[in-house]
Amino acid sequence: MRFHLLGLAHIPLKWDECLCPFTTLAYNMAKMIRRAGHELVIYAPAGSEVECDEFVEVVAAETLAKTADNRGTFRFRWHNNQEDLAWKEHVARAKPELAKRYRHGDIALISFGYFQRYAVEVAAIAVEYICGYSGIFHKHRVFPSYAWFHQLNGWQHHETDPSWYDAVIPHYLDPAQFPFVEKKADYLAFLGRMDPNKGTDIAADIAQACKKELRIAGRYINDEKLPPWLHGKKRLTYLGAVRHAERVMLLSHARAALFPSRWIEPFGMTTIEAMACGTPVITSDFGAHTETVEHGVTGFRCRDFHEFCEAVERVGDIDPAACRKRVEERYSLDAVWPQYERYFRSLLRQELAGTWYARPAQTIPMEGVQTFADRTAMLSIVPKGGAGAEVGVLDGDFSAVLLETAQPTSLHLIDCWQTQDPATYADEANRPQAEQDAKHAAVLERFAPQIESGQVVVVRKFSSEALVEMADNCLDWIFVDANHGYEACRADLAEAYRLVKPGGLIMGHDLTPRWPGVNKAVYEFLQTNPVKMLAITSCVDGAYAIRSMKPE
Repeated sequence: MRFHLLGLAHIPLKWDECLCPFTTLAYNMAKMIRRAGHELVIYAPAGSEVECDEFVEVVAAETLAKTADNRGTFRFRWHNNQEDLAWKEHVARAKPELAKRYRHGDIALISFGYFQRYAVEVAAIAVEYICGYSGIFHKHRVFPSYAWFHQLNGWQHHETDPSWYDAVIPHYLDPAQFPFVEKKADYLAFLGRMDPNKGTDIAADIAQACKKELRIAGRYINDEKLPPWLHGKKRLTYLGAVRHAERVMLLSHARAALFPSRWIEPFGMTTIEAMACGTPVITSDFGAHTETVEHGVTGFRCRDFHEFCEAVERVGDIDPAACRKRVEERYSLDAVWPQYERYFRSLLRQELAGTWYARPAQTIPMEGVQTFADRTAMLSIVPKGGAGAEVGVLDGDFSAVLLETAQPTSLHLIDCWQTQDPATYADEANRPQAEQDAKHAAVLERFAPQIESGQVVVVRKFSSEALVEMADNCLDWIFVDANHGYEACRADLAEAYRLVKPGGLIMGHDLTPRWPGVNKAVYEFLQTNPVKMLAITSCVDGAYAIRSMKPE
């Protein structure tokens, strides 16, 4: 097999810089692919030192210097922003380089979700293989735990139709990088983000109650100060951000490692890192911990404060060798790679020989049918220039894609940014109003230059109010992704048909079984208007495009 691996924009794939779990996993994925004898092309920033057949530099050292802080290999000061200098350079350079090298049957590996969605525009087979986040977008996804697989399918309302392309394969590490230490010191360890969701304050309270020293390693925002919820706590030793050698020293000699997370952990790399060192772990009793921590064997999962304190007292019952054995058997590179290889070969069978058990398609009249991987790929049919509109903007991520791909002379961004009835749009509209207001403000800031130039017009109104104020035949194309109820979607399509010029495009999203209102409105629209269906997909996105055939 031949693979194309896309690294993060800000961090070279280099072991002593693998402080970000996404980069650590990408580095070790490259190692597994090469060990298995497969061909590998890496697309990553300058300074990468990783096993591969061909390295393609997609972010220059000069760009990294502008986006990193002054701590050398510690590259913390970057944000998950597609407009960031490093990400823009990554996309601009990686997309054409991938297109030059990709061949039929190759597999592209996406390491950071929709930031690398350009890969599916190039590669027929692409995989989001590190789905330890919520911003998933593609149909080929590998989740690190069943807890996270179920969580995200629930969020996306795919309870009745999860993707056959998904897989659950745990995260992994190289045990050689985490030496086993049997004899422990008498302190507790916490390693992770200084974030209340990670339960740092709970760990401090446990240490106080058990009269144990707690050594904490991690970074709070971008400075060395302790977060306010740890002020006044006793028996704390704060180590700040640590390099790999320091984190191994911290974990390997600890009596136990505390991970009392408040959230549904997708996986928790530090948990298996501690166990690899032979250190028992004490965790909350939900999320991926229920899969990675064998209660009473490799640590303890707890439900209340009493149980956490009791676990500290009982941790001497845990055999360090059992912790190490568990990691070697389940989370080592040798244990995990066969699962990935089986999954990759399954994808090749499905994609090259035909998919398996897709939901039966509804019969509709179509002319000139084309298929696209998702709504971004669908934009290949949109002519550059002209006037466009997007109905349903939220944080403006797809708006940025529209601007870059279609390069419109004018673009109306229409969204009410107001909490609505979850029954009609459960994904976004039931967000708190304060969050909606914040997203509107962020869009204004994000597109400030285009707004000032007049290229972008932001309209904060319901589509039922905004569209009726626009003139007939004023748009070359429109993208509809607003209220997903039948009546609202039908009204939006009717207005869209009035607004687009003859031959113009009406595009939309979520033509899937999850949204029966969208399905019904679209299929009725096709039956009652002079239109030509250009594309309908069976992927998760369910994107569609309709060309207006109304007379001049």
